[in-house]
Amino acid sequence: MKDLVIALPAKAVQKRLKRNAPLAGTPAGALRAYRLREDLTQGKLSEKAGIAQGHISEMERGKRAIGIKSAKTLARALNCRWERLLTE
Repeated sequence: MKDLVIALPAKAVQKRLKRNAPLAGTPAGALRAYRLREDLTQGKLSEKAGIAQGHISEMERGKRAIGIKSAKTLARALNCRWERLLTE
């Protein structure tokens, strides 16, 4: 017996993602994802990047914008492209 595959419209999937992970697809969500990928706490990233832990926390919650200078600094610490940490 074959597995039943149900295709959902992209908009329905995006709506579910937004509800379950409101920062998915945002710079804040990208920052958190890259930090977790590198297995860093906010404190360790703070030490590595030279950015206050409180600022990193605010950036991850979407309460503080990630500027170009900060994006470049964080990207070096997170081994990613800095453009991925900027607003869409």
